[in-house]
Amino acid sequence: MIKDNLKKIREERGLTKRELCEKTGISERAYLTYEFGEREPKIGVIQKLADFYDVSIDRLLGRDESRSDYIQRLADEQGLDSSQRSLLAAFCYSDEAGRDKLMKALMEVYEHKKKNDET
Repeated sequence: MIKDNLKKIREERGLTKRELCEKTGISERAYLTYEFGEREPKIGVIQKLADFYDVSIDRLLGRDESRSDYIQRLADEQGLDSSQRSLLAAFCYSDEAGRDKLMKALMEVYEHKKKNDET
């Protein structure tokens, strides 16, 4: 349901309702009715929120996440920078053989760094 997703995404971003409304220009009174499920936001508001959060409208509506939304959400949750997010995207968009190669290379680099950092 959209009300649950609005709250979840807002909290994931560490925003209060007031902060969100100030940053988006949505009135706090109107936003509260959306997040509490008293009213459904119009498409223009949904688009504004999707743009602000940099997520798809589908994610706001609770539909299946696209791969790019999944990558962005995971990167945000893990606090990854843009380079790390790019690596995560490369992994997600690779076929199984590519993912295996990437994991092998990452583990090799990890072990090398671990060994060298200890000395």
